[in-house]
Amino acid sequence: MLPIKNILCPTDFSDPSYEALKISDELAAHFGATLHIINVVPLVPIVEAPIGVESASFNVASYQQELEGQAQKSLKNLAEQKISRGVTAVTEVLIGNAAG
Repeated sequence: MLPIKNILCPTDFSDPSYEALKISDELAAHFGATLHIINVVPLVPIVEAPIGVESASFNVASYQQELEGQAQKSLKNLAEQKISRGVTAVTEVLIGNAAG
């Protein structure tokens, strides 16, 4: 059997994803693998106001950064709370369509 060096575990911070994380953590501990925990933040669409309609002031870029920062904090807390000692965990926030 090939050695397992990396395990990828996506999370959406739901209970079912926590169950997957628990199993991923156990596998990483057993094989001495690095556990990569990811969360995908959707890209906030930019919607143009119709001509003649005044648009509300909303900073899409700032909101996107806030979503990314919050996801990163949540991943860090998740790793601290649910990953066994001795397991190397790497967290990463990706931007895009998780289902696509």
